[in-house]
Amino acid sequence: MAKKASDQGRAVAIYARVSTVTQAGERWSLPSQLAMSAKIADVRFPGSVQVTYQDVASGRNDRRPGFRAMMGAIGAGQVGAVLVVHLDRIARNILDGVTFLESLERRGVALVLHSQGLDTSTAYGRLLANGLLLLAQFESDIIGERVARSHRAAREAGKKGPGLRPYGWTVDPAGNLAVSQREQEGISFASSMRATGSSWAAIAEALTRAAFVTVSGVPWSAEQTRGTMLRAFSRRTGGSEPVKNEK
Repeated sequence: MAKKASDQGRAVAIYARVSTVTQAGERWSLPSQLAMSAKIADVRFPGSVQVTYQDVASGRNDRRPGFRAMMGAIGAGQVGAVLVVHLDRIARNILDGVTFLESLERRGVALVLHSQGLDTSTAYGRLLANGLLLLAQFESDIIGERVARSHRAAREAGKKGPGLRPYGWTVDPAGNLAVSQREQEGISFASSMRATGSSWAAIAEALTRAAFVTVSGVPWSAEQTRGTMLRAFSRRTGGSEPVKNEK
């Protein structure tokens, strides 16, 4: 797996992925991906150590042992460049791919997608990468606006809207909301604690002790309590969190 060490002491990571074992005979089989990337690495980063990572898994999430091992090495400062045949070997959508690209940029790691002509070790490659970042941000903004409109329309119609039901309300099969007395008590409980200056961590602990249960059933945490209760306060009153009582 390893060749001659680089002067910088950081390796070139070569990543390959197929979704299923049946892809072994395709043009982008694991061996062909690794071989193509190794040839590019020999030219672009001569004399560098080459370490290979591979997965037989979907690219729709990052729960892949090879990918996580590579990210661990990157986080530890052991990798100076990553070579991949195509961005879709890393991720199946542009936002996940750009998140990966940003993580490399923060650590000064070059990315080479040799079938797409992207090489962030060059000025032109960095320009293309910045274009991807801008497109991804635009896509994210458009999605955010669409989700916000959907949530607003659902609230105005008295319906659940996308995602989990709001804490403090139940939902019928048609998506109509009705007040949950027990959860409304939890909102009032959190509101009174917040108004007296309690931290979100303290409120989370108090909600747990009082046997209030989250919508998803997971334990209360400070961050989850903050998000859940701010949304509940807003839905209930049209405002934000309670004002701290200074008396």
